[in-house]
Order: sequence, then structure tokens, then C-alpha cells
Amino acid sequence: MVKFLIESVGCNLLYLLTYSPDLHLIQYYWFKVKNKIRKVVHLFNGFFNPVSFTLQSATSFPN
Repeated sequence: MVKFLIESVGCNLLYLLTYSPDLHLIQYYWFKVKNKIRKVVHLFNGFFNPVSFTLQSATSFPN
């Protein structure tokens, strides 16, 4: 019904791909960052310090 309504006014309907985190590299790298934060969080007080440490030490992540 929605498709019919859209096409009846002269518009085209475009279908998008299903979302997949495997197709988005940022998801992979945020996974790595979060895991590293979890490993070092006990060494610091507060939230900012382990996040800052992790991001400063993360010039690249091995596969």
C-alpha cells in the first residue's frame, strides 16, 4: 500500500541495504577501543583518564 501511494504521486521508491556492522569499519574500531578501555579502566580514577589514555595510545590497532 505504501509503495502504491508513493508511486501514484510520481515518486520512486528506493530500497536501502540492511544495516550490518560488518560493513562499517568504524564499528570494528570502536569495538577495539571499548575493549582496551575495559582492560585499563581499573588503573585510573574516573572515566576521562582511561578513555584519554586509550585514545592517545591508539595510533593503530592490529587486526
